[in-house]
Amino acid sequence: MKSYRKKKRRPRPRPTSWVPRFLVLLLSFFILCCSLFLIKSIPKKILPPKLAIIPIMPKIAIIIDDCGYDKKISEEIYKISSPITLAILPFLPYSSEIAQSASKAGYELMLHLPMEPLDSSHNPGEGAIWTKMSPKEIAHQTKVDIANLPPLIKGVNNHMGSRATADKRGMEVILQELKKHNLYYIDSVTSENSIGFAVAKELGIKTGKRDIFLDNEKNADYIKAQVEKLIKKALKNKNAIGIGHAHPLTIEVIKEMIPEIEKRGIKLVFASEIVQ
Repeated sequence: MKSYRKKKRRPRPRPTSWVPRFLVLLLSFFILCCSLFLIKSIPKKILPPKLAIIPIMPKIAIIIDDCGYDKKISEEIYKISSPITLAILPFLPYSSEIAQSASKAGYELMLHLPMEPLDSSHNPGEGAIWTKMSPKEIAHQTKVDIANLPPLIKGVNNHMGSRATADKRGMEVILQELKKHNLYYIDSVTSENSIGFAVAKELGIKTGKRDIFLDNEKNADYIKAQVEKLIKKALKNKNAIGIGHAHPLTIEVIKEMIPEIEKRGIKLVFASEIVQ
């Protein structure tokens, strides 16, 4: 007879309980929520707002020299509604009267300071600064010339002065006097040897220098061409200074060319707005 052994039954695996799995999932979800909350609570770096880039408009200052001889010329200038700077010579018949009327009309004034030229046959006029003067005499004459006009002038440029503006000793005295009166200086550059602009910079005086003479020739086409050169200079360097003279043709052409200046995106300003 065969003997039958009773086989041992293997224990059946117990079904895994769903409770621990649920707890693991719940814990994972809780951790995820906490992580998201912490991430959101971290302060974000606030970037500064982007500033709008405003293009800098090129500027032109036009100075009319030799004012003081003729009231009619100044009245023609007043018909120009744009900023024009008048440089007035001292001790002329209408110097004070033009200074007063121009100021009331809203124009900026400068003293057109007479200074010694290289050519002795040219007379710069009453109140001139001469290189033979002592520093004390130069300072006194400069002060007298400033006082000749009402206290309306904002700056000074040289009348003639091809010799005087090359003399550092004299220019230092003149410019120190201007500094006392809080006046800017524009070098008319009547000579390539002029050091007025450089000395003014050294002394910390607001200054500029002439870029273009507009009317060395009394010819309308020539003046227009010079204004065009001034426009190109301003577009290239962001500012430019042009000097013309108190002559009817010059005033007429400037008035005619102002719309063209503005059309080219250039702002016409007083000299005080262009000196640095």
